Amino acid sequence: MELTELGLSEEQLTGVNTYLEDQLQAKLQSEGDKIRTKYNNKIKEYETKIGEYDTTIQDLQSKLPVQKTPEQIENERRIKALEDKDREIAKKEKMLELQQKLGDKGLNSQLHKFINIEGVEDLETYLGELVEVVGKTSNSNTYKPKNHTTNNSNITKADFQKMNYQQRTELYSSNPDLYKLLSK
Repeated sequence: MELTELGLSEEQLTGVNTYLEDQLQAKLQSEGDKIRTKYNNKIKEYETKIGEYDTTIQDLQSKLPVQKTPEQIENERRIKALEDKDREIAKKEKMLELQQKLGDKGLNSQLHKFINIEGVEDLETYLGELVEVVGKTSNSNTYKPKNHTTNNSNITKADFQKMNYQQRTELYSSNPDLYKLLSK
Protein backbone atom coordinates (compact mmCIF):
# COMPACT_ATOMS: atom_id res chain seq x y z
CA MET A 1 0.00 0.00 0.00
CA GLU A 2 1.16 3.48 -0.81
CA LEU A 3 0.77 6.62 1.26
CA THR A 4 -1.06 8.39 -1.55
CA GLU A 5 -3.91 5.89 -1.35
CA LEU A 6 -4.67 7.03 2.22
CA GLY A 7 -5.90 10.33 0.93
CA LEU A 8 -3.44 12.50 2.78
CA SER A 9 -2.43 15.94 1.69
CA GLU A 10 1.01 16.80 0.48
CA GLU A 11 1.85 18.44 3.77
CA GLN A 12 0.61 15.45 5.73
CA LEU A 13 2.57 13.16 3.47
CA THR A 14 5.71 15.21 4.06
CA GLY A 15 5.09 15.10 7.83
CA VAL A 16 4.53 11.34 7.74
CA ASN A 17 7.65 10.89 5.62
CA THR A 18 9.65 13.05 8.02
CA TYR A 19 8.23 11.14 10.98
CA LEU A 20 9.01 7.83 9.39
CA GLU A 21 12.49 8.98 8.46
CA ASP A 22 13.04 10.22 12.02
CA GLN A 23 11.77 6.91 13.40
CA LEU A 24 13.93 5.03 10.96
CA GLN A 25 16.92 7.21 11.82
CA ALA A 26 16.28 6.70 15.56
CA LYS A 27 15.96 2.95 15.07
CA LEU A 28 19.17 2.88 13.04
CA GLN A 29 20.89 5.01 15.66
CA SER A 30 19.66 2.69 18.43
CA GLU A 31 20.82 -0.43 16.61
CA GLY A 32 24.15 1.24 15.78
CA ASP A 33 24.59 2.18 19.44
CA LYS A 34 23.91 -1.41 20.50
CA ILE A 35 26.48 -2.68 18.01
CA ARG A 36 29.07 -0.07 19.10
CA THR A 37 28.46 -0.85 22.78
CA LYS A 38 28.80 -4.57 22.13
CA TYR A 39 32.05 -4.12 20.22
CA ASN A 40 33.42 -1.52 22.67
CA ASN A 41 32.87 -4.05 25.47
CA LYS A 42 34.63 -6.71 23.40
CA ILE A 43 37.52 -4.30 22.74
CA LYS A 44 37.83 -3.52 26.47
CA GLU A 45 37.78 -7.25 27.28
CA TYR A 46 40.51 -7.91 24.72
CA GLU A 47 42.57 -4.95 25.98
CA THR A 48 42.35 -6.40 29.52
CA LYS A 49 43.49 -9.80 28.28
CA ILE A 50 46.32 -8.19 26.31
CA GLY A 51 47.41 -6.39 29.50
CA GLU A 52 47.38 -9.69 31.39
CA TYR A 53 49.36 -11.35 28.62
CA ASP A 54 51.88 -8.47 28.63
CA THR A 55 52.32 -8.92 32.40
CA THR A 56 52.76 -12.68 31.96
CA ILE A 57 55.26 -12.15 29.15
CA GLN A 58 57.23 -9.68 31.28
CA ASP A 59 57.24 -12.12 34.21
CA LEU A 60 58.46 -14.91 31.97
CA GLN A 61 61.10 -12.70 30.39
CA SER A 62 62.38 -11.73 33.84
CA LYS A 63 62.81 -15.45 34.61
CA LEU A 64 64.82 -16.15 31.47
CA PRO A 65 68.54 -16.54 32.09
CA VAL A 66 70.52 -13.52 31.13
CA GLN A 67 72.81 -14.10 28.19
CA LYS A 68 76.35 -13.76 29.47
CA THR A 69 79.15 -12.28 27.49
CA PRO A 70 82.24 -14.37 26.81
CA GLU A 71 84.17 -12.17 29.27
CA GLN A 72 81.63 -12.89 32.03
CA ILE A 73 81.80 -16.62 31.31
CA GLU A 74 85.61 -16.55 31.41
CA ASN A 75 85.57 -14.57 34.69
CA GLU A 76 83.18 -17.06 36.28
CA ARG A 77 85.39 -19.95 35.16
CA ARG A 78 88.45 -18.27 36.66
CA ILE A 79 86.65 -17.54 39.92
CA LYS A 80 85.55 -21.16 40.17
CA ALA A 81 89.11 -22.36 39.52
CA LEU A 82 90.43 -20.02 42.22
CA GLU A 83 87.79 -21.21 44.69
CA ASP A 84 88.69 -24.85 43.93
CA LYS A 85 92.39 -24.12 44.48
CA ASP A 86 91.58 -22.29 47.71
CA ARG A 87 89.58 -25.30 48.96
CA GLU A 88 92.44 -27.63 48.00
CA ILE A 89 95.01 -25.48 49.82
CA ALA A 90 92.81 -25.30 52.91
CA LYS A 91 92.46 -29.10 52.84
CA LYS A 92 96.24 -29.56 52.56
CA GLU A 93 96.82 -27.10 55.41
CA LYS A 94 94.42 -29.08 57.59
CA MET A 95 96.23 -32.31 56.73
CA LEU A 96 99.61 -30.76 57.59
CA GLU A 97 98.21 -29.45 60.86
CA LEU A 98 96.80 -32.91 61.59
CA GLN A 99 100.17 -34.54 60.83
CA GLN A 100 101.93 -32.13 63.16
CA LYS A 101 99.44 -32.64 65.97
CA LEU A 102 99.57 -36.42 65.56
CA GLY A 103 103.36 -36.24 65.95
CA ASP A 104 102.97 -33.97 68.98
CA LYS A 105 100.63 -36.51 70.58
CA GLY A 106 103.14 -39.32 70.06
CA LEU A 107 101.33 -41.04 67.20
CA ASN A 108 102.65 -41.84 63.76
CA SER A 109 102.02 -38.80 61.55
CA GLN A 110 101.08 -41.09 58.64
CA LEU A 111 97.78 -41.78 60.43
CA HIS A 112 96.47 -38.57 58.84
CA LYS A 113 95.68 -40.62 55.73
CA PHE A 114 93.16 -42.70 57.66
CA ILE A 115 91.56 -40.09 59.91
CA ASN A 116 88.50 -38.22 58.70
CA ILE A 117 88.43 -34.76 60.25
CA GLU A 118 85.72 -33.38 58.01
CA GLY A 119 83.12 -31.67 60.19
CA VAL A 120 85.34 -31.82 63.32
CA GLU A 121 85.18 -28.49 65.12
CA ASP A 122 87.68 -29.05 67.95
CA LEU A 123 90.68 -30.92 66.56
CA GLU A 124 92.53 -31.02 69.90
CA THR A 125 89.67 -32.80 71.69
CA TYR A 126 89.19 -35.16 68.79
CA LEU A 127 92.88 -36.10 68.73
CA GLY A 128 92.90 -36.45 72.53
CA GLU A 129 90.10 -38.99 72.28
CA LEU A 130 91.94 -40.74 69.44
CA VAL A 131 95.15 -40.96 71.47
CA GLU A 132 93.20 -42.42 74.37
CA VAL A 133 91.56 -45.06 72.16
CA VAL A 134 94.79 -45.94 70.33
CA GLY A 135 96.65 -46.09 73.66
CA LYS A 136 94.15 -48.57 75.08
CA THR A 137 94.30 -50.61 71.89
CA SER A 138 98.11 -50.72 71.77
CA ASN A 139 98.29 -51.77 75.45
CA SER A 140 95.80 -54.54 74.86
CA ASN A 141 97.88 -55.90 71.98
CA THR A 142 100.38 -57.45 74.39
CA TYR A 143 98.72 -60.85 74.24
CA LYS A 144 101.03 -63.78 74.62
CA PRO A 145 99.86 -67.37 74.42
CA LYS A 146 100.11 -69.31 77.67
CA ASN A 147 99.75 -72.95 76.70
CA HIS A 148 102.14 -72.86 73.84
CA THR A 149 104.95 -75.36 73.90
CA THR A 150 107.75 -75.57 71.43
CA ASN A 151 108.61 -79.19 71.04
CA ASN A 152 110.98 -78.78 68.15
CA SER A 153 113.38 -76.28 69.65
CA ASN A 154 114.31 -78.45 72.67
CA ILE A 155 115.39 -81.47 70.62
CA THR A 156 118.93 -82.66 71.16
CA LYS A 157 121.13 -84.53 68.70
CA ALA A 158 120.62 -87.75 70.71
CA ASP A 159 116.81 -87.28 70.55
CA PHE A 160 117.10 -86.78 66.80
CA GLN A 161 119.03 -90.05 66.46
CA LYS A 162 116.24 -91.92 68.26
CA MET A 163 113.49 -90.51 65.99
CA ASN A 164 111.85 -92.71 63.38
CA TYR A 165 111.36 -91.67 59.77
CA GLN A 166 107.86 -90.22 60.32
CA GLN A 167 108.98 -88.05 63.25
CA ARG A 168 111.93 -86.75 61.26
CA THR A 169 109.59 -85.88 58.36
CA GLU A 170 107.32 -83.94 60.73
CA LEU A 171 110.33 -82.10 62.15
CA TYR A 172 111.52 -81.26 58.63
CA SER A 173 108.08 -79.87 57.63
CA SER A 174 107.66 -77.87 60.84
CA ASN A 175 111.22 -76.57 61.32
CA PRO A 176 113.57 -77.19 58.35
CA ASP A 177 116.43 -75.18 59.85
CA LEU A 178 116.52 -77.28 63.01
CA TYR A 179 116.33 -80.45 60.93
CA LYS A 180 119.37 -79.41 58.88
CA LEU A 181 121.26 -78.51 62.02
CA LEU A 182 120.54 -81.84 63.71
CA SER A 183 121.06 -84.00 60.60
CA LYS A 184 124.71 -82.99 60.13
